Amino acid sequence: MPDLPTSTSLIQRVKLQEATAWEQLVDAYGPLVYSWCRVRGLSEHDASDLVQTVFLTVSMAIEKFRREQKSDTFRGWLRTITRHAIADHFRASDGGALARGGTTGQIRIRDFPDDDAPVPGELSDSDILPNERSMLCRRFLEILRPDFETQVWESFERTAIHGDRAVDVAASLGITVSSVYKSKTRVLKKLRQVMDVD
Repeated sequence: MPDLPTSTSLIQRVKLQEATAWEQLVDAYGPLVYSWCRVRGLSEHDASDLVQTVFLTVSMAIEKFRREQKSDTFRGWLRTITRHAIADHFRASDGGALARGGTTGQIRIRDFPDDDAPVPGELSDSDILPNERSMLCRRFLEILRPDFETQVWESFERTAIHGDRAVDVAASLGITVSSVYKSKTRVLKKLRQVMDVD
């Protein structure tokens, strides 16, 4: 799926403390935070715990998030919070071993990147961004699916995701080609309204 324009509407709704917006935010970004934790070597259990820690921090600090420059993205802000939480996790879990001359955990802490510093062997932003965008698209589409009638969703899915021709979709659904395009546009418009792809 092509990159979509960024929209801050979901973030604004979270700032307004709309319960469904918060649920959508966690549903969409939770797996991404979890994957960042796993890439940094956390166990499944620790990664799950850290996801909760990260979103607790987000809930307390969301008002501070501002999009003052094009480079100011929610995902970048979330990644920074996650990196700090991971560093704190390793510090807390290996803190007592420092007197014994260091551990693998302390090496991880020492080598843990600054927000913009690359880490040898870690995926660079140019490598990971396409996967993150794809993951977020899938998550947001799962969230939005119940909002659309079956025919509208099938028109969208077959044309936008599977690449079927609108004329073929229209014929198989017994609708006009114009209806297929309108359905696709409706879903994409809604996706743009809630999604924060940067």
